[in-house]
Parts: sequence; C-alpha cells; structure tokens
Amino acid sequence: MRKVQSTLIAAILGIFLIILVGCGTDKAVTNVIKQIDTIGTVTLESEELIESVEKEYEALTDDQKRLVTNVDTLKKARVDLDALKEEKLEKDCLVDISVGLELAWDIRDIETQNTEETITNIIKAIDTEKEYAKKHVNDPFKNEEFKELFDNYNSALEHMKIGIDGYASNAELFNSEYVDKGYIARAECLSKWVSSYGLIVSDKYKKKLESAMDSNAILKMANEGETINVTSDYGDVQINIEDVSVSEDWTERGMNDCVFDNQEVILIKAIVKNDSYNDGWNEGFVCLDDFLWVQDLAGITIPPMSVAWDYPGYVGAAGGYAEIRQNETKKVVIPYVVDKECEGVFVLTTDEYLYYPLR
Repeated sequence: MRKVQSTLIAAILGIFLIILVGCGTDKAVTNVIKQIDTIGTVTLESEELIESVEKEYEALTDDQKRLVTNVDTLKKARVDLDALKEEKLEKDCLVDISVGLELAWDIRDIETQNTEETITNIIKAIDTEKEYAKKHVNDPFKNEEFKELFDNYNSALEHMKIGIDGYASNAELFNSEYVDKGYIARAECLSKWVSSYGLIVSDKYKKKLESAMDSNAILKMANEGETINVTSDYGDVQINIEDVSVSEDWTERGMNDCVFDNQEVILIKAIVKNDSYNDGWNEGFVCLDDFLWVQDLAGITIPPMSVAWDYPGYVGAAGGYAEIRQNETKKVVIPYVVDKECEGVFVLTTDEYLYYPLR
C-alpha cells in the first residue's frame, strides 16, 4: 500500500513539475509551430521568414525544442532555401560568363592588319572575359564542382594571357600556356557548364560557343623546320616547310595576268612525303590544298595560284597540285598571291600552324 502511495505521489509531483516548468513557455512553442506551418513552398522570398523562425526555435530550451513537432519542416525549408540561393549564385555567374564571352568574341572579330594588332585584340578579349568572371570571385559557392570549374576557368584565362606572347613567335610558350593550360582547359569548363548547368549564349554566338568547347578547334604552333604529320580525308602526308618568302621574279611574271599592281607572289617551299594519300580522282597526285592552307592576318584564306613556273630543284604545284606518288618524297613550291601590305601569313595544316613574316 505504501508503495502504491509513493508511486502516486511521485506521478503527481512529476505532473506538477512539468506544469511548473512549462508555465509561460507553451505559448513560445506553439508560436514556433504555427510560424513553421506558414512557410509553405520555399522561394527566395522565404528567406526572411525562415531566418526569423530559426531564431525563435534556437531561443527555445532543449525541452521546448522537443515539443516542436514540425521541426523537420523547418530543416527542410532551410535545405531548400540554400539550394535556391546556390542555384541563383550559379545562374548569375553564368549570365556574366556568357556576356563576357560574347563581348570577347566581338573583339576577336575586329579585323587586324598585323600581328601586333592581333595580339592586342586577343589580350583585350581575354581581359573582357576576366572582367565579367571577376564579379563572382567572392561568391560563396557551396557546390564544390561549380567552384572548381569557376576557379579552373579563371586560371585558364590567365594562362591564355601568358601564352599569347608566344603567338606567331614562340611555339613552346604558345602551345604550353595558351593552348594546353589555357584554351583546352577553358573548353573543358565551358563544356561542363553547358551540359550540367545550362550555360547559354545568344543565337548569333552559338557556333562560336561550339568552337570554344572543342579542344581540337585550336591549332598548335609548329616549330620552324619541324616535320608535321598530317592526316587528311584522303590519307596521311608528311610535310616540312622550308621557307615562305616573296618572289619578285614570279610577281613580275604574273603581272597583267593573275597579279595586279598592289599584289605580289609569295612562294611556299616544302618537302612533302606521300605516305598514303589518294583522292581517287587524280592518280599519283597530291592536292596540297586539302590539308594545307594560307591565311592573311585577318584570317582570310588565300587560294594557291592556278599557274606555276619552273623553280630549280622543286616541283611546281599550280593550283596546289603536285605529282607525288605514295611513299615518294619531293620538294614542292606552291605560289600564292597576296596584297603588298600583307605583313605575314599563317600556314595551317589540319593539326598545326606556322607563322611567317614577309617584311
């Protein structure tokens, strides 16, 4: 009987203590529960309410917190809000990245007259990309993948700016910094942003973006005198460019025929080996124009002359055609007509390029 009485007294005292402890605090718990119920669908505009409820919840005692039956709703609201904020951070960043790219492409499209102007424009384009990316350097990205892409993108731009000093002059610097650590690394970032995060550009720039994402779209610079292995649609060829220079003799010969007063003829002298080239139509001939192109500083491709004269020790390649059978190696001279103010030309293959000053 005494044991039953003791138990009953203890229960009554417990209830009394709960009432005593809870006196004046039930209202706070009830208020937090009600506030959580008002959150509903989480949007960016929910931030002020969520933070307010979180503060009220944290002000409760541990015993009171245990009485908040819908605390999981509050925790989920915080997770959803953080995800929305992160999404906005990433979206705002990519908007500026796309603006920087479009402005940079506009700068790159400006016609230049010499190598110095070309380099200047490329630097301006890189600086423009950097300027728009820099706006988000201090953004608190929580997505580690996105943050890594952003850091890699900025690093790639820095390498491109360093490497451009080797443009048309220093193959090792250009290939290592501008191409490998710069352009190709940037292409990887852009590709991932497009595929996973929805990076877009205006319709007029879509092809430029596709090119910027293609790591094969950038040609490496060959060293002068280097043998270049070329893979063409019709087979493999080896080519070693010996010299690119103006020919006063061929210029005079072509006057009033295919050369005008403001033009001159340049000759590309090369050693060409036909490993497996066969276009199926011109048996025993190689069309050099299938894998070797000449461009001026404005990026305009110059076709080979349709005529060629004798040149001691070389086979003339009128129209870019030279008789070189498979497994045969010959010295070839290819003529091109350029404007007299042209300061230099790029000689491009399918894989690499060389630059030759003419003045």
